[in-house]
Amino acid sequence: MTSLLKQNCKTMIFLMQSLILLLTACAPAVKNPLPLEQLTAQTANTPQEEYLIQRGDQLDVKFFYNTQLNEQVTVRPDGRISLRRA
Repeated sequence: MTSLLKQNCKTMIFLMQSLILLLTACAPAVKNPLPLEQLTAQTANTPQEEYLIQRGDQLDVKFFYNTQLNEQVTVRPDGRISLRRA
């Protein structure tokens, strides 16, 4: 009975190690990561200002599922944009 239990434990350990190896192999690689101190200092010092779209602004309008409708438009004097229809 104990030999069967030992075999099951070894099998479970092997499966867990295989799963961990598989998951780490599928993880994305981070190239040249910033140190945490530098990253927090960088984000803390940059103020986040809100921007309002204004007349004359150029906008790139992109459609995820229909790239044929992507276009660059200019904001009209009334603050609206016009898009072509499909």
